[in-house]
Amino acid sequence: MRIHWDIVQGSDEWHEIKWGKVGGSTLDDVMANEGKPVKNNAIFNRLLSERIEEFDPFEISTFKSNAMEVGTELEPVAAQEFERITGIELSEMGWAECEDVFLGISPDRVVKAEIIKFAFETKCPTGPVYASYLRDNSLIMTKYAWQIVDYFAVFEQLETLYFFVFRPQNQIQSHILLNITRDTVIQVNKSKSGTVGQLVDEALVRVAELKKELENTIEELSKPKF
Repeated sequence: MRIHWDIVQGSDEWHEIKWGKVGGSTLDDVMANEGKPVKNNAIFNRLLSERIEEFDPFEISTFKSNAMEVGTELEPVAAQEFERITGIELSEMGWAECEDVFLGISPDRVVKAEIIKFAFETKCPTGPVYASYLRDNSLIMTKYAWQIVDYFAVFEQLETLYFFVFRPQNQIQSHILLNITRDTVIQVNKSKSGTVGQLVDEALVRVAELKKELENTIEELSKPKF
């Protein structure tokens, strides 16, 4: 695993190092259409174009909805609240990737150590969404199943992901904290469930298929045309 501590998330450098790779927000696209060729997924052409073109910051979408803006602003507040509640100190990290430099993640925070065993992810949803999570915590893991899996796929010795859902406006309960491990069962959709460990194995196989298919396509496209 390769770790880039000093890269600032959202910067051109951060976008460049993620160029042509699968991350926490895109693994969901890779895992879509289970049972069908991975090259049929919408993400395939995007990754293909990024892997046969040089990085161009103007190709990066910088659109953020109001909800996304609020989430970005509240992230450090959520991290501070988690630290206050648990006494666990968190550190920022720009990007981490597997040795094959194809699958990576931009964690919200981690517990800094030579080997990353604990990581932190936070979400700051709207009031109605948060209310649904209060009623059924499992909806959180279903919504972010493959992002959760990505943490454990990249950080191979990760023991616990602290998933912290934060809504300071809520007068009953301002946060939901899930301590997710490799043995945690996630209901991905109505017909699919599994432990995080099982889902990691599936994801790694699918990502390997995607990488191989991209390589084959690039090789085919590179052949001389007469």
